[in-house]
Amino acid sequence: RRNEEEEAVRWEADQLEQEKRAAEAAMRAKLRRLEQERALAEQRKMEEEAVRSEIEQLERERVAAAAAATAANKTDLVQQLERERALAKQRQKEEKAARLELERLEQERLTGSKQ
Repeated sequence: RRNEEEEAVRWEADQLEQEKRAAEAAMRAKLRRLEQERALAEQRKMEEEAVRSEIEQLERERVAAAAAATAANKTDLVQQLERERALAKQRQKEEKAARLELERLEQERLTGSKQ
């Protein structure tokens, strides 16, 4: 009778230990996922700041070039700047599309790793 009680206590202790380990593993997995999400958000923030900075720099360059242009070549310079601006906007669109694709793939990877 006493052995049965001791065995029951040991079995219950083992069950509790297994539950504890499972809960700890789940918490570690959740922490890793949250850390990955934080890192992705930080990376996006840095990329957005770099794009914003590039836009500001291009605008400063455009303003400086336009101010320095003489009446004779002002039209040519403005047209060149418009082309450069269009190219810069296109590049930004491409970078944004690439960033969104990267985020989508990362999300798929994260979603796949949860299952």
